[in-house]
Amino acid sequence: MREYTAEGFIITPSVDVDLRNITTLEIRFEVLNPVADTIYNFALGGAMLTHQLSLGVTEWNPSSNAGNFTLPITTGGTWTATSDTPAWLSVSPATGIGNGSAVIYVTENTSIYPRAGNITVTVGSETRTFPVSQAGAPVKLEVDPPALSFPAEGGYKGVAVNSNIGWTVSVPAAARTWLSVTPGSGNGPNNITITTQPNTAVTARSATITLTGEGETRTIFVMQDGTGIQITVDPNNLSFTPQGESHTVRITTNVIWTVTNNASSWVTVTPMSGDDDGYITVSATENTGSSQRTGTIIVTTSSGASSLITVTQNGVPISS
Repeated sequence: MREYTAEGFIITPSVDVDLRNITTLEIRFEVLNPVADTIYNFALGGAMLTHQLSLGVTEWNPSSNAGNFTLPITTGGTWTATSDTPAWLSVSPATGIGNGSAVIYVTENTSIYPRAGNITVTVGSETRTFPVSQAGAPVKLEVDPPALSFPAEGGYKGVAVNSNIGWTVSVPAAARTWLSVTPGSGNGPNNITITTQPNTAVTARSATITLTGEGETRTIFVMQDGTGIQITVDPNNLSFTPQGESHTVRITTNVIWTVTNNASSWVTVTPMSGDDDGYITVSATENTGSSQRTGTIIVTTSSGASSLITVTQNGVPISS
């Protein structure tokens, strides 16, 4: 038996074929006038059948918010798209034929650190990588409420810490005999408990607790009454809109009183003093920033007794 191998020959006639929209190509070989007892071996040489593949965009750099992005895909073949970090980066549809697009999704990044992943698009042996780099979330460290008032008998109260970072608590050394905080540190959201011991002095006392983390600082003002003449304010917590507004506070006492405004950069108080029962007007200017701001106002009697007013103003919401 004779055996022939067609090697180094060109089969004619040749035909030019537009492969841009072809996904399957069938090639058949036929021997004309075959010789008996002869084996013919055919080998298909030259370049393998390939499709061009291109992506309409080279990369995506989304913010920390959840979002999506449409990626144009240009090809004549069947393509697949996969993510190397599916926990937060996904793509749909995962496959398609010919020119089209895939939608890439990212979940919200609650960490302050950026993260990166890749979408890989493949057609046959052709591969393209689409990098996605998502920004980290803005640093968040908030306390609520930012100020507390305790009676002379002492006691404990809770403060909520809303955060996406690690933080530590500091109590002034001079106040540690009567003021304590637990826990002294945390990571992310948590609650802390502030405890005051009885105040046997006639005059009130105060201290500022500090929370710090990632370069951010927040304070909690703590005031405790003494055993002397008392004074009350109503309401003792004021909340302002970002646009600014005015609120009225009733003061109840039987002696002369004066006002200390610790938020004078954005809050005004009138009048700043009085005798016996009365009212004060507290006004906040517009807050054009995105961060919440807080402050305190203290009304003190001539005998040293005092009462605390907490003021809070929200910032302008950040659009996504």
